[in-house]
This record gives sequence, C-alpha cells and structure tokens, in this order.
Amino acid sequence: MKQRLFAFAIIALALFNPSCKPKNAPSGKIISKEIPVSEYSVISSALPANIIYEQTDGPAYLKLDVDQSVLDKLDINVKDSVLQLNFKSGISLNLHTEKWVVRTNSKMLKLVSITGAGNFKLKHLSGAKRLDVRMEGAGNFEADSLHCVSFALTVSGVGNAKVKGTAEAAAYNLAGVGNVEADNFHVKSLRVFLSGAGNADVSASDYLFVGLKGAGNVTYKTKPKKLETDIQGVGKVTQK
Repeated sequence: MKQRLFAFAIIALALFNPSCKPKNAPSGKIISKEIPVSEYSVISSALPANIIYEQTDGPAYLKLDVDQSVLDKLDINVKDSVLQLNFKSGISLNLHTEKWVVRTNSKMLKLVSITGAGNFKLKHLSGAKRLDVRMEGAGNFEADSLHCVSFALTVSGVGNAKVKGTAEAAAYNLAGVGNVEADNFHVKSLRVFLSGAGNADVSASDYLFVGLKGAGNVTYKTKPKKLETDIQGVGKVTQK
C-alpha cells in the first residue's frame, strides 16, 4: 500500500488541465518571497501548491516559492484568524507544480481546507483540542507528528492521506479514489467511512466503527475492544 499511496493522486494531477488560464502563462522562473501575516488558526487554500505547516511558539510566518509571473496574481491575507491563499478575482490557474511551495507556521491550527490541486504537509502540531482537515479535488495530506484530542479528515475526489501521531478520537471520511495510511496514528475511538474505491489502514484501541459503500477495504493494526461494521458492497474489514 505504501508504494501506491500517492499513485492515484499523481495520475489525477497530471491530467488536471487548466479551465481558465491567466493572461500570462507561468514563466518557469521560481522566486522566493516572505509575506508578512498575522496570527491565524485556520488555513483555506485554492492554490495549486504544496503547503508545509509547522507549529511554532514565535510569530506567524509565511514564505512562498512561486513562479515569478504569477506572484502579483496571488491574494494572500489573514482575516478573522483565517489564512487565505487564493488567486485574485478573475484569475484561475489549475496547474500544479512541485516547485510551488508555501512554508508557514502559527501557534495553533484548528482547520485546514484545501480545494483544487494542492497538497498539505503538517510537520508538527500538538496540544490542539480538535483539528479538521478537508481535502477537495486532487491532492494529498500528510502529517508527520500530530497530537490532538480530536481529529477529523475528509477527502473528496482523488487524494491520499498519511498520518502519524495520537488522538483520543478521530473520524476519516473518504469519498472517491484514494488511500488513508494511519496505522501509526494511534486513536482510542475511531470512525471510518469509505465510499468509492478507497482503502484505509488504521489503529484504534478501544472502539472502531467502519462504514463501507463500494469497493473499499479497511485494515486495522490491533483488534479494538469493540468493533462495529456496516458494509454495503464488496469491501472488507480485516486485521493486519
């Protein structure tokens, strides 16, 4: 599963054609620019970029590596504690490139919302009461070290998720094509909902509920104290 974790999303990104191009096509020259931002706890992005987030005790920070010809077309601001990453009104560019990178940090993160062809990597977050991650379109989510009370992940479209860390409770909702690799994300109470062609490797110690519709499969690392399933289709729930 690890070898194919990002296969579906890579294919989708390769086929993701622009629906409305700006007047100037990307030049191919990548520049770096630091953009001042105030403190935030929510990230909302529609940019076709890779966002890398890390919690910090210092002031909020944002550094952008982006095509030179696109820089003046971006709208990046913080409003009501929401970091908004978008194109300016009337501009749309659905071209994903691994060279477009947003590096940012804040003291706390509560919600991540990514639409379109964008990826999000969380390097470290701890002490959060709840973190919601919503991926819609063609993109991947990865968390290297996430420690929170409650975690909710929703992936709609084509995308994969890889999560490591701990939580008291969590919920994964995957609709479309993709995989969730979370057998190293140790949760006490977990609810998993898969519809479409998705698979999930999970870990739950006390309670695990699995709802399957379609051809998805769920594999759990260790047997929880209580297991409940609702299977509609050809999907399976098995122990690793």
